[in-house]
Amino acid sequence: MQFRGFSKAADAGTADFVIGFTIGTREKLAVDTYPTPVGFSGWNYPYGWNYPYGWGSPGVIYTETTRTRQYTEGTLSIDIFDVENRRPVWHGKAQGVLRDRPVEEQRELEAQAIQEILATFPPL
Repeated sequence: MQFRGFSKAADAGTADFVIGFTIGTREKLAVDTYPTPVGFSGWNYPYGWNYPYGWGSPGVIYTETTRTRQYTEGTLSIDIFDVENRRPVWHGKAQGVLRDRPVEEQRELEAQAIQEILATFPPL
């Protein structure tokens, strides 16, 4: 917040606003269905003679393939509250798929997410 011109108040009673945050995860399921060619049906005759260059065209038989995958989505929310009115004045959040990563890499991603969230504070 210092890069935005804000500084930490020495006493909470003199602060203009306070920052709160929430971290959560949710298990999600993605389902994808797409056509898969399984072979040819021989020749079919939808267009007649000389269309486009001979009699008929080869037909492809398709079936559907469905794949599911389960993943964990993480959410980091940051809220700014007005101390005097005790009301929320700003909310920002970041979401992403969580994966097993080394601790250093995870910390870098967390810091990056916080910077991206706070890039829009204060609202113009």
